[in-house]
Amino acid sequence: MNKISNPIAIGLKTNILISFGVLFVVMMFLMPLIYLYGVPFTKIDGMHKKRYAEYLKNLNVISDLKKDKLSLWFEERRNNAAVLSESRLIINHVNEINQVFQLLAGSGINENLIRVKLMQRVNFNEMYDYLNTFKRKFALYENIHIVDVQSGKIIVSTDINNVGNNVSEEDYFKAAMQTPFLESIAFRHDANSNKVNLIITYLLNYETSDIKTHKAALIMQINTNDMLEPILETDYGLGKTAEVLLVDRQTRIITPLKNLLNAIPLEYKLTDKPSQLAAEGKEGILISTDYNGKEVIAAFRHLRITPAVSYGMIVKVDKEEIFTPLKAMILYVAIFFVCGMLVTLIITYLISASIARPISLLSKTAAAIEKGNLNARAQKTHIKEINILTAAFNNMLDRIEADQKDLETKVIEEMDKRRKHEQILIQQSKLASMGEMIASIAHQWRQPLNVVSILMLDIKDAYEFGELDSQYLNNFLQKARLQLEYMSKTIDDFRNFCKPSKAKMVFNVKDTVKEALSIIIYQLENHNITVNINVFTYEGNDSHFIVLGYPNEFKQVLINIINNAKDAILHKKELLLSSNETYEGAIDVNIYNKQGRIFIEVSDNGGGIDLNIMDKIFDPYFTTKLEENGTGIGLYMTKVIIEDNMNGRIWAENAKNGAMMKIELNAVYT
Repeated sequence: MNKISNPIAIGLKTNILISFGVLFVVMMFLMPLIYLYGVPFTKIDGMHKKRYAEYLKNLNVISDLKKDKLSLWFEERRNNAAVLSESRLIINHVNEINQVFQLLAGSGINENLIRVKLMQRVNFNEMYDYLNTFKRKFALYENIHIVDVQSGKIIVSTDINNVGNNVSEEDYFKAAMQTPFLESIAFRHDANSNKVNLIITYLLNYETSDIKTHKAALIMQINTNDMLEPILETDYGLGKTAEVLLVDRQTRIITPLKNLLNAIPLEYKLTDKPSQLAAEGKEGILISTDYNGKEVIAAFRHLRITPAVSYGMIVKVDKEEIFTPLKAMILYVAIFFVCGMLVTLIITYLISASIARPISLLSKTAAAIEKGNLNARAQKTHIKEINILTAAFNNMLDRIEADQKDLETKVIEEMDKRRKHEQILIQQSKLASMGEMIASIAHQWRQPLNVVSILMLDIKDAYEFGELDSQYLNNFLQKARLQLEYMSKTIDDFRNFCKPSKAKMVFNVKDTVKEALSIIIYQLENHNITVNINVFTYEGNDSHFIVLGYPNEFKQVLINIINNAKDAILHKKELLLSSNETYEGAIDVNIYNKQGRIFIEVSDNGGGIDLNIMDKIFDPYFTTKLEENGTGIGLYMTKVIIEDNMNGRIWAENAKNGAMMKIELNAVYT
């Protein structure tokens, strides 16, 4: 038995201390950096990058939600204006009211008297009531006017005091008159209330797209508080410095600035990059400097309201605020790793001093055994617990060495026994089928022998009646030869079946099934049993049924299965003799390829298999037949041939009227 020299305990202990010391010192500096910035050139990202990516994703999602909400709000207001402008009441009355208004205004009376005159008219009151009903239904509308396009004067309004007022000099009205579209949208800043209102102008009484043909326009003044409040809201986890801005095409602010309160909406222009890109119709996210001079992360979106009107939206937050939580994390992580390093070094020193040497000895012994030296043994040390482990280790090695030698001997013996046993079983299985095969040959020979006998009698009669000439003799020889060739082929098929397959070869399952059936078909026909072979090919391609295996053994498998089906059918016929039921035996063989696997299903109508014995039918020497009729090795050898020799699978199940045997094999060509 080889002896392993004792290692120097102090050297190993020092090595452990130095290794762990350097490791944890490096970890103390690297772990916070890795935690914060990740590992370069790898997929390991630090909290800095993760936080940034997470925030960008959150910022994009929130920006898209705000854009969608704002777009939906604009769409609803436009739909309201379209519905109101297409109202039959307004279309029917607006021309008449406009004409009356022009007559009253041309008569020289003052605006108050004009209002009184108009309110005395039924159609004016109907329009006035209709507009106010619409205003009350949608509380966000401050005023709704109908304006004469030529003069710019209000002819109907939800506020009667506005009737007669002239809006022709208002920027939104001028823009509406210049646009080629029926609809115009603009924001208007009220200097008195410091509010921004949305003005929607919609031309009425239109018959063509030419603005000159329009006589009146619908003007809807909308309070934007219900729009701006949810848009400006930043309580989505964006942070304290988050801000949402809305700008027009000239990058003038529409919403008030959070950190520049004296900036006047629709006058103050933003010059930062995100605002310019949003106003130009672009969308994205970038790092930039805002109007306050701070570095921010800004997501910019473009809102196309009409073909002529669009706005930009910017959602931004200070970059510094995003990474503020990481600063506290870095401190906590550093403290944690420093404390962990100190504790680990102390524990490592204590443990290494006591177990380094014996563990090193055991490790070397294990390494020697791993290399194949089963004679190596661990040495005893001064530690009692380690000595117990050493003794158990050495005893285990002794047992393993003895068991290995004994196991090798037993494995060789068992393998020889199994080979001999399987050879005997295969031979027994073939011998068990031999009698039936000979009976089948005798049955197949009966008809050709009868034909030859008749030919012999016929040639005698031909001689006696003088009909025997060369032509008659040639016909006789040809007919006799056909019968003899048929008998010879029967013998060849039987001989090929009995010949063992020495090596695996590729063969066609479909053809082999038909060859196996030809050997026993006359026995089946003799018992009035019908056999149907159904081959499901893909576009008539037989290459889907090529397998690698032993064709003769596979024939034996099929003959065993079909004979079992035949016996089941005959047994059922015996049971039905006493009754008047009509029963015809049938065996169906289905062959198909499914995803590169070939399936052969052999089913009968013989009544099926008792579920209590279903899991035993493939056991050796198990049979349900009488002792003189069955050996119990047919299905066992069938399973051995399919699963062990051909790497397939076979199982049984009950079908509708009987049993079904399923064989699954690997296709060589799929």
